[in-house]
Amino acid sequence: MSEAATAALSMEIRRYCASHPNAMDSIEGIVLWLVIQRVGDALRPRRDDVQEAVELLVKEGVLVRYERENGACVFGCGRVPGTPVGLK
Repeated sequence: MSEAATAALSMEIRRYCASHPNAMDSIEGIVLWLVIQRVGDALRPRRDDVQEAVELLVKEGVLVRYERENGACVFGCGRVPGTPVGLK
């Protein structure tokens, strides 16, 4: 994916987190709400593109990765200031 496309998806996720600070979802869930926001499947982002944007936001501390007991990963908005990226 191009840097511009990653930046655009990242910005959409940032805006969503700003309005929904307690949001938490899987990559598949994030893809679905992006489709709802964009109103239609024609603009459906690819899972790999969303994964790339999410990984960038995790590195920046905008999203936090949580691993459930069953091994599934979910990503939550924000983190407590002063904690390492990846921990809440």
